Amino acid sequence: MCSKSHLGVPLDTLFAPYPNSTNMQRARLELRDMMEDKFNDLLGQGVPEPEAVGQVIAEFGSLDEVAPALGIDAELGAVPNTRSHSTFPTLQPERARRYAEAVRGSALIRAVSTALFVLSPVPLLGLIAVFDRSGADGLPNGALAAGVVTLLVIVTMGLLLQVRRGAMLEEFYDIESGEFTRTSRSDAVAHELWDDNRAGVIRARMISVGLWVLSPVPVLLFSLLGEDNGSLVLFGVILTLCMVAIGLVIATLTNWTEGVAETLLADPEIDDDDEPSNPVIRVITAVYWPVVVVILLAWSFIWDAWGISWLIWPIAGVLYGAVWALDGAMTSHRERESSRR
Repeated sequence: MCSKSHLGVPLDTLFAPYPNSTNMQRARLELRDMMEDKFNDLLGQGVPEPEAVGQVIAEFGSLDEVAPALGIDAELGAVPNTRSHSTFPTLQPERARRYAEAVRGSALIRAVSTALFVLSPVPLLGLIAVFDRSGADGLPNGALAAGVVTLLVIVTMGLLLQVRRGAMLEEFYDIESGEFTRTSRSDAVAHELWDDNRAGVIRARMISVGLWVLSPVPVLLFSLLGEDNGSLVLFGVILTLCMVAIGLVIATLTNWTEGVAETLLADPEIDDDDEPSNPVIRVITAVYWPVVVVILLAWSFIWDAWGISWLIWPIAGVLYGAVWALDGAMTSHRERESSRR
C-alpha cells in the first residue's frame, strides 16, 4: 500500500474544485484504490518508485476520463454513459475477471462450431468429386442422400455447440446485455486484458486475413490445371473451405479478448462487430455460406452451368450485406426503444 504522500496530494488537487458530496467522497476512495493498485503493480514490475508515481498520476490525472466509471458525471457536468445505469448493480473486478475466463473457456467451442458451419458441405463435395473422377454417370441417389444428411448433421452439431456456449455464459447475461454499473477497477480489468493480448490478436488477424485472401487460389489453380475436369475444381473448393475455416478458428481463438473488453467498458472504443446481435440472424449467417456453396454446385453440375453459376457469389455477397444491415437496423430500433423506457 502506498502512503498518502504518494497520491494524496494529486487526489486533493483533482477533487478540490468540486463539492465534497457523499458521491464524490465515494468516488475519491474508489479512485485512490485504483491508483494504489496500479502503483503497487508497477513496483512489482521493478519500476522505480518516483517513476511509478509519475505513471499513475499521468494515467489517472483527469477526472473527465474516469467520470462515467466513477458515476460522477452529474458533478462534473459530463455526459453519462447510457449503458451504465445507476439502478444496475456495480460490476466488481473479481466478477469481471470470472466473465473473461468464462468467455476464454468458451472460445474453443465457438471456434469449432464456426469451423463446422464452413466445412459442412465438404463431405458432399468430396462424394461428388470422387464419383466424378471415377467416371460414374452422376452421383447415385444413396451417395447424394448420405452427403446431404452429413451436411445437416454437421450444421446441427455446430448449432448445438453454440447452444452449449450460450449455457456456459448464461450466468453473465447481465454483463453481456450491459446491465451493470462500471467502476474504474472493472474498467482496469478490461484495459489490462486488451493490453496483454493486443499483440496476439493483431498477429492472429494478420494470419487469418492472409488465409482468407489466398483461399481462392486452390480453386483457380485446379481450374487451370484440370481444364474441364470438374472433380479437380471441387477438390479446390474443399481446400478453399478448409483455408477459410482455419482462418476463422485462428481469429476466434484470439478475438474473444476484444469482445470482453468492449463489453466490460460498455462504451465500445474497440470494434468487435463480428457477430450479429439477433439470434435468428446469427443462425442464418452461420449456415448462409455453406448453403450458397451447395446451391452453386448443384446448379453447376446438374445443369452444367459453370459459365454463369459464378454470378451466385456477387449476388450472395449483396444479400449477405443486406442481412447484416437488417441486424443493424433491428439493433438500433431496440436501443431506441430501451432509451425511451
